[in-house]
Amino acid sequence: MANAQEVISKRNRNTTLDIFKLFSAYMVVFIHVPFYGEMGGIVQSIARFAVPVFFISSGFFVYNNNCEKIKKKIKNIFLMYVFTTVLYHLFGIVSSFITGASVGEIIADYMELLRMKSMIEFFIFNVSLSSEHLWFLLALLYCYVIQYFVCKFKIPEKVTFLFAIICLIANLILSEGMALFNIEIPAIVTRNFLFVGYPFVVIGLWLRKNTDKIVKTNRKGLIIVFLLGLAETILSRICLGKEELYIGSILMAITLMILAIKNPQIIKSEKIVNLSRLHQNIYLFHVVVYKTARVILPMFGISFTSKVLGFVYPILICIATTILAYIIDKVQAKILVRNSAT
Repeated sequence: MANAQEVISKRNRNTTLDIFKLFSAYMVVFIHVPFYGEMGGIVQSIARFAVPVFFISSGFFVYNNNCEKIKKKIKNIFLMYVFTTVLYHLFGIVSSFITGASVGEIIADYMELLRMKSMIEFFIFNVSLSSEHLWFLLALLYCYVIQYFVCKFKIPEKVTFLFAIICLIANLILSEGMALFNIEIPAIVTRNFLFVGYPFVVIGLWLRKNTDKIVKTNRKGLIIVFLLGLAETILSRICLGKEELYIGSILMAITLMILAIKNPQIIKSEKIVNLSRLHQNIYLFHVVVYKTARVILPMFGISFTSKVLGFVYPILICIATTILAYIIDKVQAKILVRNSAT
């Protein structure tokens, strides 16, 4: 039976945001495991709003935190990044052996990670040294470090807001803007803490600061803005052919966050709410699932070029990842109970 503190925590939790983050986690899966054909490309482009949602919510919950609380967040994200990085390296080594790679080939791959180019990409552009999707944790870590110094040196909010707006505009110019002139900027240049992470973290800070005003916004108007963002994203994908951040992605992410602030408990179903709390594990471990499938399925003669599989496979990966996330969540809960008992 839940104690009084747990009941109060559940009552005050923004379960709508949890559900939106669960939806966003599945969108990330569809980025890495696309549907078949042009539809897959369109879904990938639409899904680009997902990671901004995670950054915005991170900024929302760090607002007004003192330096010590931010230091704890830095420590938690750092440990999470180290753990998942080690896990994906071990997973990669095992996968390489299964697919017939030699020890020499595996060592050569790791030597590549130690090259100057890899180090620059890691420290400056947040390119993960294990699995690509972990760039989010590294970028969020940088964002929290920046926010720590903002807190420590009491840098005015106007300065951080202006800086974030400049970075976001620069992102749109370098990605969507350059695409208008058929100039392709490498994704790592724009997809990092500077041009994606911190701007959206600051948007989250601004939303938290102006919560009283935001709750008065018109819900129908927000839905219209969301749909306009969706339309802009689809049109940009069709016309430009790129799958990075769009103006529409920004509109979709912000409106979802505002809707969550306005309606913190829009769904009362306890099963859905409990499922939604798996969003973090789904994001972190979905790559394990789809890369395992890539190794195992061909052993049974299943081809990834099949049109039918191309429409069903992403959904199956979502289901399998949810099961894995649930198991991991239960293991984590048992570990926490044991630690609290000791």
